[in-house]
Amino acid sequence: MMTSIPWLKMAPNCGGQWRMHVSQLMQIDMSMSRGGFFHLGFRSRAAIRSGLEVAAIGAEGTTGPRDIDPRVKGRARSLAMEPDRRLTAQGLERKQQLLDRAGELFAERGYAETRVIDIVRAAGVAKGLFYWYFENKEALFEELAGSIRLNLRREQGAVLDPASPPLVNLYRGTEVSVHFMAEHAHFFSLLEVEGRNFTDVLRQGTDQHVRDMVRIIKAGQADGTIREEEPTLMALGVVGSVGHFSHFHRTGRISVPLDELSAFVARYVLHSVAADEPAIRAALAGVASAAPA
Repeated sequence: MMTSIPWLKMAPNCGGQWRMHVSQLMQIDMSMSRGGFFHLGFRSRAAIRSGLEVAAIGAEGTTGPRDIDPRVKGRARSLAMEPDRRLTAQGLERKQQLLDRAGELFAERGYAETRVIDIVRAAGVAKGLFYWYFENKEALFEELAGSIRLNLRREQGAVLDPASPPLVNLYRGTEVSVHFMAEHAHFFSLLEVEGRNFTDVLRQGTDQHVRDMVRIIKAGQADGTIREEEPTLMALGVVGSVGHFSHFHRTGRISVPLDELSAFVARYVLHSVAADEPAIRAALAGVASAAPA
C-alpha cells in the first residue's frame, strides 16, 4: 500500500504487521531532543523516555527506595547536571539530606563500601531521586567536597576583617582553619584514603586556599609587614602548615588540646612570613585586643 506521502512506504511483513521504509528521513529536519515529536500517530522514543523519567523521578513523595528504570537512568543523570535547573526549597532540603547521609556513611564505611542504595535508604528517599540530583556516586562525593570547602571559606570569612592588618587576618584565618579541619576530621581522613581517586577534588580545595592566602600575603607585602618573597610559595607554606598539623592531630600524633594547637599553628605561620619582630608583636597585640574577654 502506498501512502500519499512520497517518503513513507508501508508494506506488510511475513508476520502480518506493518513495516516502515523511511529512506528519505535524513532530508527532514526533526528535533527529537525535547521529546515532543509526534508524526502520523507515532510517538517518539524520546517522548516515551521523558514520560518514564517523570515517573521515576516523581517518586520523591514516596517513602523507601525505588529502582530507577535502567532505560532512563542515563537520561535522568544528564538532567541532574543541567546548570540552569532551579531547585525548590524542598528540593534543596532533599539534596542536602542526601549529602549529609552520604557523608556519614562514607565516614563510617568508606567510600568504596558505600553504595547508592545505602545512601537513599539512609536518607529515606527513592533511588530515582538520587539521579535527579547527582549523576553518580562520584558526582555526589565531588559536591560533598565542594560543600565542605564552601563551609570552610565561610568560617574563614566570618573571622576576617577588611579593616584589620593582613597579619592579623592571616592569624585568624589559620586558627579557624585548624579548628574546622578538626571538626570535620572524618571527611579529611576520607580524603586522605580516597585521594588517589579524587585528585581533582583535592587540588581544587588546595588551590582555592592558596589563592585566599596569596591575597592576604600580597596585602601584607604592600604595607611592609610581610617579607618580600614569592607570594604563592609563601601561601603554600601556610596551607601546608595547616594541613600537616591538622593531620598529626587527627591521627593522634599530637595530643595538644585543639585551642592550643590552633593558636600555635597561627603563631608559627605568623613567624614564618612576617617581615620583622615588630610586625609580629603588633599582629599578636591586634589579635589579643580583638579576642573576647
